[in-house]
Amino acid sequence: MNVNLFCFSLEFFLHKCFKLNNFVPDLVDPLEKCVERTVSSLIGGGIYDPNLVRYSYRDGFLKIFNANQRGGISYMGDELDQIFHSGEVMAVKFYNLGFDSSLGLCVRDFSGMLYNRVLMEIARGVPHPRFKNSIYKVMGVNMPDPDGVIVAPRVFMDYICPELITIERGVFIGEDAMVLSHSFDSTGFVIGKVHIKGGVNEGQVDERRTLVGARAMIWPGTVIGRGAQIGSNAVVGRGYVPDGEKVKAGSFYVGRK
Repeated sequence: MNVNLFCFSLEFFLHKCFKLNNFVPDLVDPLEKCVERTVSSLIGGGIYDPNLVRYSYRDGFLKIFNANQRGGISYMGDELDQIFHSGEVMAVKFYNLGFDSSLGLCVRDFSGMLYNRVLMEIARGVPHPRFKNSIYKVMGVNMPDPDGVIVAPRVFMDYICPELITIERGVFIGEDAMVLSHSFDSTGFVIGKVHIKGGVNEGQVDERRTLVGARAMIWPGTVIGRGAQIGSNAVVGRGYVPDGEKVKAGSFYVGRK
């Protein structure tokens, strides 16, 4: 049986059983959907006061927090919708969360996280790249051309917000790398888009793939330019605030940015 036909059949079967809506084109920014879902969960869990939810925005980085009545701008305002519709928001950070034990469920329901976690663990051990990429697509990872992407074994692909990850044709991701669209730190919780752009000069003598080296960590809010090379053990996007492309097209990066 043709491998591509088998993979397509697998994608269709899993979507049909679990995620039929993913076959319907969605014009809403996936990050905006994640933010709305998270804020609703934080309010429903009593972590945020619905009358005090505020935000501030600068250079692609959105901050959402609880504030007094005189500070910030109301989260439900039209201004925030316009910001998302511009397509410039790359990362969002939630502050004033406390240490509520249910915080891990604020991005998606438990069954959704468990479903994606199981699929991700299966994909990590699958040797065939096309079959592996089919599983990632069912999780929600955006791969416009899965035949042109190679993901090595044991790569950790974010299973909480996989819909925020985009991997173009001509990308190679090395073993044990981590591609994260969410993270926690001592002051809050971050979700953000990750866009790994494709290679350059495909099919030519000077063809150059975009490379993410083994054990590299790609953090939320990161854009990797076309043909860029990320060295092993590199950490990209740790500061969260995106200033255009974190790694410029055609560049070679081996440290922490």
